[in-house]
Amino acid sequence: MPCTLSPIVLTLLLGHLAVATGMEPFVNESAREIPVARETDVVVVGGGSGAVSAAVSAARKGANVFLLAPRPYLGDDLAGTLDLSLELGEKPAGLAERIFSGSRNPLFANGFDFTYQASRPSAGQHRDTNPPTMLRDKEWSSPVSQSVQYDDDVQIVADLGQERALRNVSALVFEGHDYGVASVTIEFSGDGKDWRHAATIKNESREHSEAAFALSASMDEKARYVRCTLKKGAKAKRILVGEIHIDDGTTAVPAGEGLTATPMQVKRELDRALSEAGVELLYGCLATDVLRDAQGQLAGIVMANRAGRQAVLARTIIDATPDALVARLAGAKFHPFVAGPQIVKWVVLAKKPQETAPDLTVRKLERPVGPIADRHGDGGVVHASKNFAWYEYALRLDLPDAGWPARAELEQRLRDRLYTPSQVYAADEPMLLLPQSIQSVATVAGEWPGAGKLDMGVFRPEGVARLWVLGPCAGLSREHAARLARPLASMEAGERVGEAAAAEAHGVTKLESVTVNRSQRPPSARTGEVKESLEGLRPFPKPSTVPQPAGTLPVLGEYDVVVIGGGTSGAPAGIGSARQGAKTLVVEYLHALGGVGTAGLIGKYWYGNRVGFTSEVPAAPTEVRMEWYRSELRKAKADIWFGVLGCGAYVENGRVKGAVVATPCGRGVVLAGTVIDATGSADTAIAAGAEYLFIEDDFALQASHLPSRNPGQTYVNGDRPPIDDADPLNVRLAIRDKLSKSAADFDLAQLIDSRERRRIVGDYRLDWLDIASKRTFPDSIVYGCSDYDSHGYQIHPFFTLGQVPPKTKFWSYVPYRCLLPRNLDGMLVVGLGVSADRDAMPIIRMQPDLHNMGYAAGVAGAMAARANGTVRKIDVKALQRHLVEVGNLPSSVLDDRDSFPLSEEKMRAAVASVLKDGRGFEVLLTQPRTGVALLREAFERSAGKERLRCAHALAAMGDATGLPELLEAVSVPEDPAAQHNRGWGGRAGMIRAMANTKDRRAIPVLLDVLREPNTAGNFQLVRALTLSLGRTGDPAAAAPLAELLGKPQVRSQGLARLMTASALLRCGDKDGLGRQTLEEFLRQDEAPFARAAWQVLKP
Repeated sequence: MPCTLSPIVLTLLLGHLAVATGMEPFVNESAREIPVARETDVVVVGGGSGAVSAAVSAARKGANVFLLAPRPYLGDDLAGTLDLSLELGEKPAGLAERIFSGSRNPLFANGFDFTYQASRPSAGQHRDTNPPTMLRDKEWSSPVSQSVQYDDDVQIVADLGQERALRNVSALVFEGHDYGVASVTIEFSGDGKDWRHAATIKNESREHSEAAFALSASMDEKARYVRCTLKKGAKAKRILVGEIHIDDGTTAVPAGEGLTATPMQVKRELDRALSEAGVELLYGCLATDVLRDAQGQLAGIVMANRAGRQAVLARTIIDATPDALVARLAGAKFHPFVAGPQIVKWVVLAKKPQETAPDLTVRKLERPVGPIADRHGDGGVVHASKNFAWYEYALRLDLPDAGWPARAELEQRLRDRLYTPSQVYAADEPMLLLPQSIQSVATVAGEWPGAGKLDMGVFRPEGVARLWVLGPCAGLSREHAARLARPLASMEAGERVGEAAAAEAHGVTKLESVTVNRSQRPPSARTGEVKESLEGLRPFPKPSTVPQPAGTLPVLGEYDVVVIGGGTSGAPAGIGSARQGAKTLVVEYLHALGGVGTAGLIGKYWYGNRVGFTSEVPAAPTEVRMEWYRSELRKAKADIWFGVLGCGAYVENGRVKGAVVATPCGRGVVLAGTVIDATGSADTAIAAGAEYLFIEDDFALQASHLPSRNPGQTYVNGDRPPIDDADPLNVRLAIRDKLSKSAADFDLAQLIDSRERRRIVGDYRLDWLDIASKRTFPDSIVYGCSDYDSHGYQIHPFFTLGQVPPKTKFWSYVPYRCLLPRNLDGMLVVGLGVSADRDAMPIIRMQPDLHNMGYAAGVAGAMAARANGTVRKIDVKALQRHLVEVGNLPSSVLDDRDSFPLSEEKMRAAVASVLKDGRGFEVLLTQPRTGVALLREAFERSAGKERLRCAHALAAMGDATGLPELLEAVSVPEDPAAQHNRGWGGRAGMIRAMANTKDRRAIPVLLDVLREPNTAGNFQLVRALTLSLGRTGDPAAAAPLAELLGKPQVRSQGLARLMTASALLRCGDKDGLGRQTLEEFLRQDEAPFARAAWQVLKP
């Protein structure tokens, strides 16, 4: 029979506060089908160094292996805790040697000093010193102040002064909008005359970033001279070089300390090891359930991530979680938890540490400190070795039980006590050895025998087959568990457990009749339902499923307001709620608050209305800002749960009454009067059933960014192709892409800076026209501003006539209704998930405005709690009065009414303006019927360019009255007005406008344009043509579109290829080429492209 968890075990596991308050401790969860993500031989649950070692070892023994890592990186036991140094005498081998080889990182390697000369003079505002020194000064964190510019290809010859052993040469370069390096060729010479080739490294970076990345080569040579030839990128106008690094492979390790790694090395090498071994990996996944087969044996796990929940079928499970979570879910027996004081360790990089106290010891770590960006984030660097040092704190704190709320509170008490304003880097999470272990098949007495000699029975829970527990909760004494937690021991044990698990898996026959294991207890009297996303990692192709019987979920707590996501809007929402006296919980998946402004390294504001609440947020370095949010929440008596993922909602009769969360101790429900979805992608709202928008047919997503992070750094911006940060496959691609080119950095940031995400359909959807026409609303709660800061394309009909002039400042009100998901109560959505047109988002997404939006939502939730009502029933005018009092809003909002519809006088004036220079079109779009009628009148009486502009505007509004004039204009590619006049959209804009008419009279002319020799290389023209032809669906366009799809300029440009294939399929396809191409996109990890292709392919 399947083994189940008793309520007593669950109460201990999850720390049910509900029981203590007399509240019913469970809610119902109906039967459902869980999509299957993978079937494998061995599933490894956990992302630590031991977990990776086990996965690699099992794969080498022929097993198919799948690893799910809970964090957005690997090595949480090393990089997450900053436990990055070996002890003296420890000698790494294999995977450990790769991790602790400092020669891979210019921060720690003993680089040679040298002189150098360049083949061309430095230029622009980035000139080198005289004599040149900037490429050997060990400062490369900013392209603004720490780079040397060359306006074309350049050779840099370094003279080492004498013959040296060469092991590594790196050119640290920058990639931006008009600067970049295509390749670096490394050569060496003994006399500076006869050169031998070492390597040519191509730059395969796909992003623009303000952080340098290394193009590196390894070798085993001796030479005095090194020559680096840097080739300028194909579209670049210049080259920016930060540093040339040359070393002999030795590492700068201070006396008294063993080898030291950086977080970046840990993450990079562990990921690389899995990739090389063929182990499939997903980041950001937490185990929530176990699977069992027809015989009641373990058959895999269920995981939660931002895509929902999925099953992984497996013949053997390796539980490499710190708390043996899978073993607990499987019903394994544990020795009693020993409550009481625990020693919790914490590592920081600071100038001045906390003082030693009776309950606190402070140890200075003799660990190398690389350069630290200055505290203003403007690119300056100080050499930190004289001012900063690494410190390890050991603090004694009481832990009353093993449940999640107690664990979460312990971390907050530690941060309360140990934060110091001088710290510039801190561990993600504390080091805590849980005072509990499994009852294992074997035990070890006496002295520590070493990881290589441990009886393998210590990793086997008594009475549970097909499960291995790798980690500090193995069947060991706590003293031995501490030794096992050391990096080399953990990896050695992992290697042995991986081999054993692979052997066990090979002996397991086919998995049959697999179901999700559920606890057996009476149903709850509550009538709500657990809602979640169950489409699979992706909804295409439709995944197979395993059944989950009806059951219950534990209640972890009950609050007035629960905020899911502690980022740009989420942390302010929690502060706003808690300051109003509401019992508040902020749930954050990372171990940091503040979102893109802290964890995302966008520490400088672009625009935004910096008034009211947001003016309180300190303009200070990353660590200071993160702590400000946390301390403000603590002062207001809010609870904070770090490392917890929102993965569903609890809904009753259309009202959201709680959130489902996955914690490191298991899955449960937090009941709430109001749930604020601050995930940035409306994850919780969508799980609750909210409608949403994401990728429109005219694909135009804004670019994303994943920054590197160095100590003290505040601002690192950049562009790369768009990322769907709720798609685990896309996240893995982005992380691996960044890891592959960031060896020179100290760490990789954990937050993807995506500028455009999933957006709810709310009671009102803010339109670009509302902003352009300065619309006022009776329920405005945010007043924000920005220029049109779009890192993508536009799709609104307004933009067919032209683009907004750069640096034009727009102001926008955001009504309260934009935060209310249509047909749902009890929930507000803030941040980038708010209900707004995607072309309106560039104006309302500035950080200060999202701060104030979150704050307003938090206050609204508290108001609902005070009135014992819901957020749909609050007094919005009372909310506005409070926001006026704190300075968020101007007092005029109290009297504002909806300023639409606009007067006929304004409409007629707009027509005159459109005819004159194309301006004012937004006014006509606000009332399409009236606008079309007035434009038709104007069209009949106008001539020349005015008539053409009128025809253009009509087409953009879906009216084909002036189509002949447009066709005549676009048929002449040499016409400067058609090609270059940005004020009214030009040729591509007119073709895009025709798409709104769907008039097939345009087809012959559009096909002529399609066949022009330069069309394939003109992306804006390709985009316009494919959109227009695809909307007509005319089969006559199929053959020309297929020909276009075969041209190299289109096949090599992902978006052009996607849009051409989409148009081809809509026009009937030719020889299956359109479908075949779209199906290829389905198999890509680039989620936005894959989802766009699926939307075209699905019936």
